[in-house]
Amino acid sequence: MDKESFSLTPIKIIIAIVFVVIGYLFYYYDFEPNLIKGVSLVVVPTALIALLLYYWPFSKKRENALDNIEEEATNSYSLILVQNMSENEINDAIESFKKMGKEEDENFEYYTPQIKTRGKDFMLLFSPTINYRDFCFWVNYLVYSNKNKRHNNDITGWYEVGNTSNNHPLSNKILMLFIPESDKEFDNVYLVDNFNNCYKQEFALDEKIIPLNESIIRYKEKPDYRPE
Repeated sequence: MDKESFSLTPIKIIIAIVFVVIGYLFYYYDFEPNLIKGVSLVVVPTALIALLLYYWPFSKKRENALDNIEEEATNSYSLILVQNMSENEINDAIESFKKMGKEEDENFEYYTPQIKTRGKDFMLLFSPTINYRDFCFWVNYLVYSNKNKRHNNDITGWYEVGNTSNNHPLSNKILMLFIPESDKEFDNVYLVDNFNNCYKQEFALDEKIIPLNESIIRYKEKPDYRPE
């Protein structure tokens, strides 16, 4: 089915509501009892199933979904700045993430980032071929890679979105990715673009990108990724 089949249009909502209401009115007011009751027993469940099909959140064709960005590739390397983690901890997190991905999906495509030092910090460099979806997962996993310590203030990513064919709200923007300490959901990342617009990218259900009314942090320029 195409994307339009799953769009939340007012006419679909109105038709579905009218369908349900008519079915129940006929049932409760007992017009031609045997026939109408039989019809309503078919009409009402059918209407409910239709609603689920219209708005089923796990469709692969959700507008503005995490895996539906349809972007053109850029020549820009994506980067994650890692602070207050040792190189051994970073390597363990990378291997753990790759192992988890393969266990969940045998076709999982992982990217092994280059690790470069930046003073006491580290930078993970990803090829321009990595997509937005996978990069979001990398940032999230690194924040929660240690079950005894959350790295909210230690992980910051930068990703450049190419031109998109579906008018995605992040088209042609440079994003800084992070997860604030205040977050209690654990299955998302936050984004601030180079215009200081802030978003929350959810992973669960329909994987919405939610614009936030105010920036949690200001956008910072991507660090120089050339080796020292």
